[in-house]
Amino acid sequence: MDRIFNDAIQDMHQPAGWGGESGFSSSAKLSEDQRNYIVRLSLPDRDLSKVDAKVDANNVLRVTAKEEKKEQSTSAPSTDKNKKAPAAEFYEMGRYEQLFTLPGAVDASKMKIDRSGSMVTITLPKAQ
Repeated sequence: MDRIFNDAIQDMHQPAGWGGESGFSSSAKLSEDQRNYIVRLSLPDRDLSKVDAKVDANNVLRVTAKEEKKEQSTSAPSTDKNKKAPAAEFYEMGRYEQLFTLPGAVDASKMKIDRSGSMVTITLPKAQ
């Protein structure tokens, strides 16, 4: 069992998704206690309310997040002398997805997601 668990978490220290100033980057850690598998994700500078998780077939935990940003450049003059009209609008969209193959069966109906600071903690009770 330890070997299966270690194989499942072997590459978790690598950044996931796609990174950079405008993209997602993360770090992840999968651990377990007697009753649960616990996934901790660090998603700096992201809106954690948009992070979602679900368990797919074969005990695969799928964590997703979407981000949209809208920026305006205000270099063109406006009819109002005190304001500048938008010269351009920029939309930036990012999507993050990471899959975790869990070492054992879980009770997905009792999954808990805690979002605090820049951390997301997903607790998945082991199946009885």
